[in-house]
Amino acid sequence: MDPNTLTLALTLMVSCFVCLTMLLVLGIVGFFLFRQGSSTAKTFKNQPEKQGEDFLGSASLRPWSPSAWADLSSRWEGWWFNRRVINRHEGYTQGVVGSLQEPKGAGWMAFTIQRQQVRTGTVILTTSQKRVELKVTARSVSDPNIRVVTFIDGVEDGAITVNYPSCHYRSQDGAVEAVWVAELRWNNETHAFKRLTSREVNYDTITVNGREVASLTDTWIRYPHPESVKPFHPALRQVSDSMTSVDENVLLIALGMGLYYDSLRNRGYIYDW
Repeated sequence: MDPNTLTLALTLMVSCFVCLTMLLVLGIVGFFLFRQGSSTAKTFKNQPEKQGEDFLGSASLRPWSPSAWADLSSRWEGWWFNRRVINRHEGYTQGVVGSLQEPKGAGWMAFTIQRQQVRTGTVILTTSQKRVELKVTARSVSDPNIRVVTFIDGVEDGAITVNYPSCHYRSQDGAVEAVWVAELRWNNETHAFKRLTSREVNYDTITVNGREVASLTDTWIRYPHPESVKPFHPALRQVSDSMTSVDENVLLIALGMGLYYDSLRNRGYIYDW
């Protein structure tokens, strides 16, 4: 065999060996990812016994205090599903927003979100003191400019007009106006092999009658990777030291809207932290 033929044969053999090795490695990685994904999927296959009002009534919550605002975690723990069938897209979410200082203890607030046709639905958020209900209506599946009627402890409170991504709240008597941004940003949706590769977090200012009262996160954490050591970030930053009861109601409404927009992210069972 002449040297050129021998060199070509050796090159082909090495190339085949490298390709087979890569296929083997990818096969092993794929097997473990599939098994991991299947294991995670089983966690959400079984619906919790208590849902809706039963869940809200049974949730273990901390007694509310002014310190809660700064201690609210961006991590919520619960259950959700998204279902798509012909001409129908619905979703349900329930969870408890935890404490930064005591993440394994009782949470600060519980919530449920029931959606029909993507955006239309109802958000209910409860603390140990208050109940906030947001009734969301949309003109179409794809129109992001929704309208929301707000209720505090069962009494109609005001309305939110969304000129996406800007949310404009106005109380029923017209005395209170609040503005903030609620944008579905995808900077925190970059994954590789089921692991988050970007943890960039943004905060959007909430103003009430022209005063800045807090900044709200755009990133909520549903299902952190079990090996992740990165701490959770707070749900709110730059919380005002002189908030009124009106400011607090607006913050609860804005938090409910933030969780509503989080429910629109169809992340399946991918770890998000």
